[in-house]
Amino acid sequence: MRTFSYVVSNGETVAKVVSNDYKQPEGTFRIGFKGQTTKEIIAKAFVASNKLPAGGTFSFFEFDPELGKADYARYEYKDVGGKQQARYFDAEYIDWMYGQLDIAQEKLSKGLKVAGAAANLAGAGILLKAEIKIASSELGAASKSVAVGSGSKLSNLQSTFENLAKEKLLPEYLKEDTGLKAGYTGSFKTGKVGNSKKSTYGQDINLESFDIDFWIESDVLYKKYGPNLKANPEFRKVLSETPGFEGLKPNKAGFSIKFKPSTKE
Repeated sequence: MRTFSYVVSNGETVAKVVSNDYKQPEGTFRIGFKGQTTKEIIAKAFVASNKLPAGGTFSFFEFDPELGKADYARYEYKDVGGKQQARYFDAEYIDWMYGQLDIAQEKLSKGLKVAGAAANLAGAGILLKAEIKIASSELGAASKSVAVGSGSKLSNLQSTFENLAKEKLLPEYLKEDTGLKAGYTGSFKTGKVGNSKKSTYGQDINLESFDIDFWIESDVLYKKYGPNLKANPEFRKVLSETPGFEGLKPNKAGFSIKFKPSTKE
């Protein structure tokens, strides 16, 4: 757990790295659970809520307002195949998580915004020079990284949706056809409006008002349900109770299933 902080000093950008790991105050001891810093709690919440593998490295990147760059966070981990992966979280998502954990006020009152609290940097302890070098290279690539991070809200919604579909939606259909295939299409998949007949064609998906076009490929289910779009009120209710899906359109307009035959007639 660490924070890369970029501040402007005497007209120059200075990169600093601080550890966010909890340190027991000298001369004291703790009974029970290990202490945690607020950022440790936030990081674990991101990992758990997005069902990411534990054991990775979580980093916050914070910028002085003069730099004109948006804050973000990154979690680096290895997937089940051992391949290195990275998930980005943008400033909006970070603030939302603080709000969900009801510690936004603590964030402000304790000066956890490292970029704006030089004294906090010194108190937390600067890490190795090697990490300062990493921080400098990160600043050079920050624009690109933030661009990736700007889509992290959609990426996280997609991940959440896919897990919910596997756990709450597909089991009932798998009872009838264990060989079915499923997925989703449209702007929720690509991030862009692909319907050329819409005035918003080519624009980014509007997460304040969006829909999810789900499909299931199965001869058995196609024969049972037919080609028309079907609603699933139970799963739609699950989505409505899931943070992040507040902008999903109501009822069938927000979520529908299209059954397709697996063989061409």
